[in-house]
Amino acid sequence: MTAASVGAGRAGSAAPAGAITPGREELIDGLALLLLTMIGIVGFRPAYGGFGYLTAGAAGVLLGLLLSYFGQRARLPLLFVVAAGILAFLLFGGVISQTGTVSLGTLQSITRAAVSGWQQLLTTARPVGSTASLLALPYLLGLFSGVAGHALARRTSSVLLPAAAPAVVVALSILFGAAQPTAAVVQGAGFAVIAIGWAGVRQHRGAGQRATVGGQRAWQRVGLAGCVLAVAGAAATLVGPHLPGANAHQRFVLSVVPPFDVSVYPSPLAGFRDYTQEAPASVGVYDKELFATTGLPAGSVVRIAAMDAYDGLAWGVANAAASGVASSFNGFQRVGTLLPGAVSGHRQTATITIEAAYDQPWLPDLAGTTGLAFTGPAGEAAAAQAALRFSVATTTGIIPGQALAGLRYTVSYVAPPALSSAQLAIATPAGAPDPSLVIPSAIQTFAQDHAGSASTPMAKVLALAGYLRVNGRYSNGGGSQSGVLPGHGTGRLNTFLESEQIVGDDEQYAATMALLANAVGVPARVSLDAAVQANGAVYGKDVRADIELDLAQYGWVALPASDFTGTGNPAPQQQQVTTPPQPVKVVPPGQSAAAPVPAGNSSNAQSRTSPKPVAKPGGFVIPAIVITLLKYVGIPVLAVLALVTALIGAKAVRRRRRRTLGPPAARAARAWRELLDLGRDLGIPPTAATATRLEQAAVAEARGLPAAGLAASAVDAAVFGPVDPDDAAAAGVWALTDATRRGAMARLSRWRRAWVAVNPASLFGARS
Repeated sequence: MTAASVGAGRAGSAAPAGAITPGREELIDGLALLLLTMIGIVGFRPAYGGFGYLTAGAAGVLLGLLLSYFGQRARLPLLFVVAAGILAFLLFGGVISQTGTVSLGTLQSITRAAVSGWQQLLTTARPVGSTASLLALPYLLGLFSGVAGHALARRTSSVLLPAAAPAVVVALSILFGAAQPTAAVVQGAGFAVIAIGWAGVRQHRGAGQRATVGGQRAWQRVGLAGCVLAVAGAAATLVGPHLPGANAHQRFVLSVVPPFDVSVYPSPLAGFRDYTQEAPASVGVYDKELFATTGLPAGSVVRIAAMDAYDGLAWGVANAAASGVASSFNGFQRVGTLLPGAVSGHRQTATITIEAAYDQPWLPDLAGTTGLAFTGPAGEAAAAQAALRFSVATTTGIIPGQALAGLRYTVSYVAPPALSSAQLAIATPAGAPDPSLVIPSAIQTFAQDHAGSASTPMAKVLALAGYLRVNGRYSNGGGSQSGVLPGHGTGRLNTFLESEQIVGDDEQYAATMALLANAVGVPARVSLDAAVQANGAVYGKDVRADIELDLAQYGWVALPASDFTGTGNPAPQQQQVTTPPQPVKVVPPGQSAAAPVPAGNSSNAQSRTSPKPVAKPGGFVIPAIVITLLKYVGIPVLAVLALVTALIGAKAVRRRRRRTLGPPAARAARAWRELLDLGRDLGIPPTAATATRLEQAAVAEARGLPAAGLAASAVDAAVFGPVDPDDAAAAGVWALTDATRRGAMARLSRWRRAWVAVNPASLFGARS
């Protein structure tokens, strides 16, 4: 068989040049190319999973066939057809493989995928799904095979050369890693059957072709070739593995898993106090929004990171889980939109948006996560997906060296079942704890002493959790408990358990409880979690440290912090003050140390029992009446002052929260609530619950709250205006509210203003 030069006309075409409808021979060539190419595309299933890659590959093949067909019909040079194919790849790549849109970011992403996507496909944990723009690769291969294969089939007289283009696709799919060698054998056998059959049909075309042996008909030759290939394939599959040397080495594939060292990052638990109210303003995020969510009900738990390694200094994230996970899924790897080994069940989706206050590299997700898809701008989404490293064993992700603020992504997950205490009590641990965990001796002793009469590992865990909850006290070092130190190293945990009073925060409780569970035989790890509020937001104050237990019946199950963390207020720490030694009194010669008191002197006896005025330097003596007044009147006065301070402080905190928390529209609406509460403190009775702001303002103005109508109009304009208010609009509403408040208070007497400041009516009547 000889091939004519590329560009020569194909002799014996079934349809004349310039015709639109393809002939029988062209249809056969197109169908053969489609089947051969799709056999190669199917081989990428271990890498992609699902069926999206098949759609992308088929679209590429069909588009390539159409481009080459119309180019050949119009007698265009092959170079022009190739240029048209490149343009089609750029224009339709985003539509087929990414977002369904064409933009500059999409073009850049598609171009980047064509050049470096192969490396990303090799280094991403499988299956990659529709990760970033990686679906552009099967689309590119299909387009290449369609253009090149059809051009060779219609522009040359070679019999087998047109099958070279889909053969490249098959070779790449095998090199990129079929899961089992048997799959490659079946793939190759199917390709060979169709390719040889197509070659037989092409050889038989046209007059003047050399007759075949025996003058057999076309269908006979194709059938005979198919039988021969079937017998050869069956023999290779059944007999080949048992031949000498068949298992001498593994099949070579290009799939690699690059190492990633997550141990260089500090423990997520070590910075827990940054989420508390006592944290310094420079690092504290107690009242700051960390991330926003949609699609999650209030109270849902978002996981920040899971820590499964303890070295005596801190709970950290291990590079690879100790047990319970297949080795191919172990460690931190690149992953696609579908996680490998994802659990089955009813899948749900939620969207998470990272806010500026969240400055951690750990990517928040959900328990039972099955996939992650970044939905922001094309360039940012592709960069985040490429940088993401994810541990399927712990469902923990990290994006190193990249700011996460503004990042938006969709999490698909299968919600784990909610377990009762009875179900937990009868569950059994899944295997043994990690032997590399460093369990301090104080932890082991505490576990033995306080597990009670529990006989099973899980019963011991629940008993220990109950003991900590009942006997422990909670403090993060604020107020009188400034001596409660952070940290969860061996020394800190020893102090935590061996002190007269168990006092600590989530960091010490979670670190201790996880080690206690491992000490009694239940594999456990620490999880930094956050609860979602009703508006979908997560603030620093919502972050807690839970633990997770590995159970044979349910997998990893969360044990919330409320089950093992003490909630009582600790007793103030008493500072031990050493009494200084009393000076030795030197008695001059001839004088006694103290004048004796006659036994019958009643006046002296009375002086010893009666309180004496305290003398100060300089001769001033505090009168006894002052001491009596301080003793019997001072305590009630201090109680009244404490109550007044609490009332004023509660109102100030409420005003600050209303002014600063939430979106601008909510802050503007709360400004009117502040005026209503001022009216309650002034003695203005509340209006009907169905009254509008303007109706409420009319009543308030008539009873001593001037300019209330102006404030109500400003709030209505901000809340119900044609556009959402911004921060400046909310600040303007609050400024008007403050002016209205000052105007109302200026008309009152001094004592009346003092009463309004401490009047508790608004604190107890606001909800009604």
